[in-house]
Amino acid sequence: SPARLPTSRLLLAGVIAIVASIVVNLIIRWLGLLLIGEQPNFNPLATIQPVILFTTMFIAAATIIFILINRSAANPPRMIRRAALIGFIVTLLPDIWLLFLSGQETPMGTPTVAAVLLLIIMHIASYAIVLWAFLGWAPRRA
Repeated sequence: SPARLPTSRLLLAGVIAIVASIVVNLIIRWLGLLLIGEQPNFNPLATIQPVILFTTMFIAAATIIFILINRSAANPPRMIRRAALIGFIVTLLPDIWLLFLSGQETPMGTPTVAAVLLLIIMHIASYAIVLWAFLGWAPRRA
């Protein structure tokens, strides 16, 4: 069975995933808003704070889950990959819901299809970075 990684290695992978995802998501936000225009009425994109906060919270939670999986699973990489996919799908559900509410007032403001697609692109980027950090980077340097 695949070797377990030291917890310190997974914590470092989590920090790397958080920092890289924040940087990439802020670049995606900046480029996206250049294309679709500022989104002052849609809280997730109105400022950079929600991008930083939610990216940090979700990847920190994923890091804790991956550490627990690493301690107990027979095949940690396979289970981490599965947990990451489940987490990706679950965090994507609100965005998919917002697609159906385009132009309507919601607790998060008024989304447009373009604004929600921008959030979805950020989710995809973070998912790819998380997979790379935990399943590519961490095992290679452990």
